[in-house]
Amino acid sequence: LEVEPLGSCRPADADPRSPRHERRPFACAVRVAVAGQSVEMGVEQGQAVVDEVVATFARGPTATSGRALRPGAQHWVLWRNLGAHSLRLEPNKSNSIVWLNKAHARRSELESSCAWPAQRALLRSVLPHAETWVSLLQRAREDGGIDIKDDCRLDDRSAKCHQDGNNSVAKGNVPLVRLALNVSSAASGRSLDYLQLSTDSTFVDGAAREAALLHSVSQHRMWHGAAQTTHGYVQGVSDCCHGSSAGTGPCLKRIVTVFALPDDHPLAALTAAQRLRRIGLSVFAIDPRHQIGTSWTTSPPCHGRVASAPAALGPASSPTPAADVAPATAAPGEDARPQPQPPAVSKAQAAKAAKGQQAVLRSSTHRAAYSRGRKADPGPAVAHAALPAALCEQATLRYDSATHDLRGAVVGLLERAGSGVGRFEDLSRDGDNGSSISGSGGETRRRLEDFRVPAEALRGSGGSDAAAAQQHLTLALAADAPFLAAFEHLVEMVVVPSLKARLVTAGACHAPTTFYYQYPPTLRLQPGPSSRTVRPHSDAEYGHQRGEINCWMPLTDRLLTRTTLWAESHEGAGDDHPFEVDVGEIALFHGTVCKHHVPANPSEWTRASLDFRVGIEGYFDPSWSMKGTKQDHGRRTVRL
Repeated sequence: LEVEPLGSCRPADADPRSPRHERRPFACAVRVAVAGQSVEMGVEQGQAVVDEVVATFARGPTATSGRALRPGAQHWVLWRNLGAHSLRLEPNKSNSIVWLNKAHARRSELESSCAWPAQRALLRSVLPHAETWVSLLQRAREDGGIDIKDDCRLDDRSAKCHQDGNNSVAKGNVPLVRLALNVSSAASGRSLDYLQLSTDSTFVDGAAREAALLHSVSQHRMWHGAAQTTHGYVQGVSDCCHGSSAGTGPCLKRIVTVFALPDDHPLAALTAAQRLRRIGLSVFAIDPRHQIGTSWTTSPPCHGRVASAPAALGPASSPTPAADVAPATAAPGEDARPQPQPPAVSKAQAAKAAKGQQAVLRSSTHRAAYSRGRKADPGPAVAHAALPAALCEQATLRYDSATHDLRGAVVGLLERAGSGVGRFEDLSRDGDNGSSISGSGGETRRRLEDFRVPAEALRGSGGSDAAAAQQHLTLALAADAPFLAAFEHLVEMVVVPSLKARLVTAGACHAPTTFYYQYPPTLRLQPGPSSRTVRPHSDAEYGHQRGEINCWMPLTDRLLTRTTLWAESHEGAGDDHPFEVDVGEIALFHGTVCKHHVPANPSEWTRASLDFRVGIEGYFDPSWSMKGTKQDHGRRTVRL
């Protein structure tokens, strides 16, 4: 979604009678993809909320604190009375449910007034597919500048037209974009209408509504609706109101508003669309004219300020929960935005890298040196010279990060490794922005982004501490039973079955097959800010075989670290592009022959990732080692 055109011009399909007011409200049709949810799951979850709204009215008002209800007070709570922490229904505001606002987000979970722990436990016990919604709300809390509420209408009538007021701006909150989405059913029959009216709370329907209609955005399908800037509203536009049209019975409309963040906030440089992607909402404009433009050198300007977007980040891809393996490139019409160019590497930076100045502390001691005997080496003894072409294509493999919590396992590993590798720094600014975040049960755990690698622990920084730190990390990882168990479980339950399925699909294998996977994997820590890069290379330079597939999995938020792995699409292509993968995803690529590199980390956060390779029987020779290899990776096998 490109936010900039909104609020500054008339819709292309607006009625000619529409006033040419530069600050008039403007909206475009969008759809969203929700991380971890299929459409069917979303419909089931939305219907559960609608059903509970109906049940809430049947139960009637109740007290939500130790005091009796004030005369005339109408307190309605959803699912269960949690006292002051209850989820409340506001019948006087289109049956409004406030899931999150900025005031909630600023409260630490350690404060007794913070309602989130009680509400989170409630949602997990009563809501279908609750973890997807809980995870989204948790990340939105960490953002600190997002409001989320639902409006539930139990009849099929149109909603009264209204205007948004100046309250937000008066309080210093500058709204950037507002989403109004159908989340109740696959067919709501409703739309968001903009009418040429000047009076709030006006009910207009039928022929009168048709005569006043300026612009309409369909909310008929699940997760479809409007994206609009509230800039026009809060400036006091007097000639246009908006409201929902009539529909097919009860419906649930979700309102997500993204506000500007203070300049010193760690996410302030991100656009509104990027911040939504970070919490699990990928927003796509249905009309291509409102998609991201031709360049990602800087981000689209937001109203009130221009935020610089990191060139290394690039556009986010849509999560596709229904598929286990998705192509690395977006499907036509989905997110077909031009890919960013890799950041330029200066000659000075290249010279530093050539002299051994490393950007990354890694856990592997794999080493290879030049050997004269390498030219005469016949190479691996394999039945097939090359992997099937389909298996060499880049792909994204998704896994359940709650079941396979490698991020948490690495946090535990680094805590147990001690100061020889680094330490977690307390960067607490306020509330939830510190180095500790809440786990699923209310406990606190560290954030990998807050791990600090000392400068002397990076090879090339001078002194013997660099080699000692790498050795320390390597030994700590190789001895960490909880981490290794989590890694093995992921490989055996997710990675290998996926590779076997791709082999079968390619028609290359139907018999039981042995897979040789690197054990232990390589953990890489890239601290910032730094100008150091990982040079472009292919793994064949270090003795890896063509019969191996590289698996690269990020463990930190790429929107915070503003860097990711870059690679060419196939051998010799030279079309380096960033891997747009997040925690819960693994990039699969043919790294033996495809050059790949990592740009500098310009942020104050540490980037962490795991990588390993999987050799496939018939294409991989487990007994072969390149001449000059001083120390090789260990391997384990899985037969499937």
